[in-house]
Order: sequence, then structure tokens, then C-alpha cells
Amino acid sequence: MRNVVGPRRARIRLDAEMVDVAFDVDEQLRVEEPGGDVSGETENVSRMFVALEILLDGSTRIPPLQELARDFREDPCRPARGTPKRRSRPAAWHPIGDDPAERSVLDRHDLLP
Repeated sequence: MRNVVGPRRARIRLDAEMVDVAFDVDEQLRVEEPGGDVSGETENVSRMFVALEILLDGSTRIPPLQELARDFREDPCRPARGTPKRRSRPAAWHPIGDDPAERSVLDRHDLLP
């Protein structure tokens, strides 16, 4: 990931929380309070997206990241998760035909409107 992002910085925001991330001269990841404007050219933004893809791809297989996720979920300061709400279905983007085989496949994958 360090090779992809190099000296670039990124701002990560989730709801009301925001941090700036970058690798320092010792190639250690630094997470800091946001400071200044973080914007960049297309190449810089593209590299940050690649870094996020690397992070997401490895997050389920890398033990330290698995532990970090577990710590986050079990943090007593986090509000308890409620029961997930069932999302409403969007309108069908194409008409559903009368073909029983098509309806069977759509029903099996819970895709009927």
C-alpha cells in the first residue's frame, strides 16, 4: 500500500468523524486530526482509491485488521446496534414477464418486486 500512495495524504470521513491519514518518513501510518484542505488531482485520488481497495481486500484475511474490527464492534462506547430494518424494494427496472422459469430464478434470489 505504501508503494501505491507514496507521500500522499487522504482524509477519511465517516458520519461526523474525520481523520487525515498518511505514511510518515519512517513509512509508519499516521492518523491525525484533520488539518487544512485535502484535495488532489485525479492521479492522487485514483491512488487513494487503490489503497482503499487493498485495505478492504485484506481486511478479512489479515489478523491485525480482524482484531481491529473486533475491537471496534465490541467497543463499550459505541451505541448498541438495533435490529436491521428491511429495506424497501426499488421499482423493477424492466417488466417481469410471465415466463415461469424467469419468475422461479428471480424468486429464488429474492429479486421479485
